[in-house]
Amino acid sequence: MDSRSLYGTAILLAMTTPQSSSAPSRLLTVAELAARLNVPPRWVYAASAQGRLPVVRVGRLLRFDPADIDRWLASHRDEPVDV
Repeated sequence: MDSRSLYGTAILLAMTTPQSSSAPSRLLTVAELAARLNVPPRWVYAASAQGRLPVVRVGRLLRFDPADIDRWLASHRDEPVDV
């Protein structure tokens, strides 16, 4: 088995292995994040390319840490305005 196959296997195992409560949560794919944010996948790609979203690059793949996304969402909430 060559190193690329081992690397791919390690990534696959890391993404599919159940995590304990103290371990970090599974990384989200572009499609999963788009569904979570209710936006098109092309928006996720564009926002990532522009540096507007916290992204983890795994080779050419984009992945998103749910904890980072939660913090990003919290920092982008508009405060209610009293009328």
